Amino acid sequence: MDHNLTQWLEEEKTAAIINMSKERKRLALQMLFAFPCSVVVLFLIGYLSSMNDLSLGIRNIKYGIIIGVICEVIYLPFILRDTAKKYLKIIRKEFHSQLTTPGEEAAFASQVTDPSAIKIKHIRDKRYEEWIYITKDYLFKNYSFQNTCLIRLKDVDHIELTNENYQLQFRPKGVKTVFDLYPIHFYYRGSEKKRPDQTLVFSSPEHRDDVLKIISQS
Repeated sequence: MDHNLTQWLEEEKTAAIINMSKERKRLALQMLFAFPCSVVVLFLIGYLSSMNDLSLGIRNIKYGIIIGVICEVIYLPFILRDTAKKYLKIIRKEFHSQLTTPGEEAAFASQVTDPSAIKIKHIRDKRYEEWIYITKDYLFKNYSFQNTCLIRLKDVDHIELTNENYQLQFRPKGVKTVFDLYPIHFYYRGSEKKRPDQTLVFSSPEHRDDVLKIISQS
């Protein structure tokens, strides 16, 4: 494997491990909090629903323990999962779909590890880290180490911008907006696809505009 690519993948793996450590701590705290909460809530339900009968509240504790154990079992796989290993597999899959010639992996690695490469950090929802690398010929974005998007800027024919509004219905006559997304749709030269070849999604129009400005200058 190309030395630059090995170096870059190792850096991405390290970043994913750090991110995984933060996520594990957060989930572990939630898991520890869920167990006593379920016990206390079920005790209160039994106690209050029986007109302050303490014995029924105490008997209900066992149901709280059962629910608490179920919560622990649900959280455990998320705490133990190997995010870094999965992330590298996602990168490899994206490389396979976008880097179409034998030398492109080496070209990408050479550019992304070059000091002139632009690296942008974006915090989404105050918790999730997203990174964007912009080089002369490529753009790479990871989505909180759960997904990736690699774009061959040198092959882009044109782009389209859209605003997508997602809504959630809470009651029959009311709709509450949950979030908005701001994608950039990339179309490659010579592509026979009727839909975009790649789509880069942002959670804010300002962040999208910043990236567009850098792309136009590269």
